[in-house]
Amino acid sequence: MIHQHKKKNKRYLNILTGTSKSAITSQAKLKLFYKNILGQKINIVDKDECLNGNPEYIEMPSYPNDGYCKMIGDKVVVKLQE
Repeated sequence: MIHQHKKKNKRYLNILTGTSKSAITSQAKLKLFYKNILGQKINIVDKDECLNGNPEYIEMPSYPNDGYCKMIGDKVVVKLQE
């Protein structure tokens, strides 16, 4: 079990450092990444659930521009596209 856990961590570390051909391509993989590498459980919500119409969100630039990531209320918001 410990060996298997180390293999998972190495795989996610390779993804993080760009030395892997894999990518984080789904919410499920992103949640596993946070759990296995950062040791944190995260809750991913769709923008329509909590930010739809929020002027602070609407004014945010999208990645890779400065300001694409910020706290709005109690949520970390990362705007990847318009």
